[in-house]
Amino acid sequence: MASLSMSMGQGLCRVEIFQDVAAVERFTDTWRNLLEHTGASRGFASPIWYRAALLAEPTLEPRLFVVLQGHRPLGFLPLIKRGDRLGFANSLSDYNDWIVAPDEPRAGRALFEALLRDGDFELCGLREDAGLTVAGESHPGVALTKTAATIHLADVSNGYVRYLEGRSSNFRSALRRALKKARQVGLETCELLPETLDPDRLPELFLKYHLDRIPNSVNSGPVAQRFIWLLLPDLFRERALRVFALRDGQEILALQLSFQDKNSLQYWNGGFLSKAAAWSPGRLLFDAQVKTCTAEGLAFFDLLRGNESYKHAWATCSRTLCTAMPLAL
Repeated sequence: MASLSMSMGQGLCRVEIFQDVAAVERFTDTWRNLLEHTGASRGFASPIWYRAALLAEPTLEPRLFVVLQGHRPLGFLPLIKRGDRLGFANSLSDYNDWIVAPDEPRAGRALFEALLRDGDFELCGLREDAGLTVAGESHPGVALTKTAATIHLADVSNGYVRYLEGRSSNFRSALRRALKKARQVGLETCELLPETLDPDRLPELFLKYHLDRIPNSVNSGPVAQRFIWLLLPDLFRERALRVFALRDGQEILALQLSFQDKNSLQYWNGGFLSKAAAWSPGRLLFDAQVKTCTAEGLAFFDLLRGNESYKHAWATCSRTLCTAMPLAL
């Protein structure tokens, strides 16, 4: 464990760098509580995500940066080391960030100083409004570049009806047909809850539906599957992950998994049985999630990374991502 101390505010703070999975367990409760007060993603920036990534791929070298003032953690930056370069733990995360108390902006500077001292880094998948990005813009040793990755979002802040009015006539007609067809045969969309679906069953169900739809998915490999088994149950228990289903009676035909964030649902992944393709399950479940967003006062249905045509059809706006690296001298 390395340590860097510096003066900050009314006292001395230090950045400690932990190199073992046990440190994640030690800080989980504090990390989770701090996360609720930041703008970082409740899914991608959670201790559950980081721990699952490390356990799924034991060859990864953890580097958990923790800013402490006395014994009180002010921030976390969960990274790994590949060769001589620091980065985030895996490529399945759409939004990366540090987890820093919003009323402790100097904690971010302390993290950057520790990063620059430790060596090279490439921090990808940063939103333009991420805490790490905002702090990096004013740090003289950090370079920020926009990437080619595009995030598509549906702004549903004006309600379901107004959202649909902004879609094309072809979009609305296709949705009406899908909804009518589903009603005629008794299909329904619903949200599955931890009280009614055993969280430990979720990885098996998800992989069944996902790989039936996309056999060569990035989630088909052994590391990705181990990650999913480690990740999904605990996020589902915490309601940081929400599960939407298309059902025929008690039979589940399709699943979609979305992260619950402060102002959005973030659609992460899904799948359906081949026999369900005729019912347009993706369209039906997206519609169910948009309705959920508007009912709960969430401003966005976030489609996350990807340039697929269906994301363009549902989206009303987009954002780009950034990468932070040391400034070349």
